Amino acid sequence: MKRVAVVLGVAVVLMSGVAQAFPSYVSGGFRGAELLTAEEQSMHADRLFNMKSYSECTEYMTQHNSALDARATAKGATLTAVRGNPCTVMRTLGRVK
Repeated sequence: MKRVAVVLGVAVVLMSGVAQAFPSYVSGGFRGAELLTAEEQSMHADRLFNMKSYSECTEYMTQHNSALDARATAKGATLTAVRGNPCTVMRTLGRVK
């Protein structure tokens, strides 16, 4: 029974809009994910998925990346350089204008 629940849970996540637009976000595969709790990772992915405009998205991502950089510095961690732009991906997919 537990196995069925896990399989159904994974299926729901994979069918979600976040998984379709950002498959690596579901598994925490984004820059700085290791510095965030599971709840923060989920909130970040949800917030991205619910953006309404490109400018709102880019403003959020600038703030998010600055906060990650500050957290990394405080913990003595080194983050990879910012690569790609989820806002541009969402604009290309027609999710934001």
